[in-house]
Amino acid sequence: MEARVRPAMGSVGDANDNAMCESFFATLERELRQRCKFKTEAEARMAIFVFIEGWQCSAAAVGGAFAACIAGNVASNLVGRLMSAAVADTFGLASNFYFFASLNLAGAAIACLTISAGMRSPEADDGAASPPAAWRAHLANPALRASFAIGFCILFAFIGVFTFVNFVLVDPPFDLGMMRLGLVYLVFLPSLVTTPLAGASSAATGRARPWPARSPSPASACRS
Repeated sequence: MEARVRPAMGSVGDANDNAMCESFFATLERELRQRCKFKTEAEARMAIFVFIEGWQCSAAAVGGAFAACIAGNVASNLVGRLMSAAVADTFGLASNFYFFASLNLAGAAIACLTISAGMRSPEADDGAASPPAAWRAHLANPALRASFAIGFCILFAFIGVFTFVNFVLVDPPFDLGMMRLGLVYLVFLPSLVTTPLAGASSAATGRARPWPARSPSPASACRS
């Protein structure tokens, strides 16, 4: 009951109510636990998550989810850039920093008020690893370290290029004002269309291969 799971209420000798659950755990044990060895609990948790999502999500579902996430990220970036340019052009550069700091604080307050204690994971209070310990476990995984490095390089290049462009455009001979500089980021606008189209096109490739089959971790702990 602590995990908010309702006990089975079937009649004596009638296992139909548990058949689906038992079938799932039998499949999980046969195809994952018996084939894999995990060094840490965090690695096992990630393997179970990848196993379930990899088998249940089709190419269309995965592609659509990634496309929606990226399109939302691009849209928020574009709107934020335009808002920043408008605030800086109207009230000054210092006001722009105060404005977005206030937005961040408001977002944190909304998250704190809307995420109740009942929505926390049951593992949060059962002696689960602390955040620093979880980070050490992640960094001990070579595949995750490589993923972190790739993501950092991509993000650093993206931010670095657009930061450099800002400095170039505000100097002579361009001398762009804040609002005109913000309009430069309309280059993001086509991606709001092309990204969902890319997600839709992934549906044509058929069902995705299971993630464990194409991911070096945690599948690297499994026997072929």
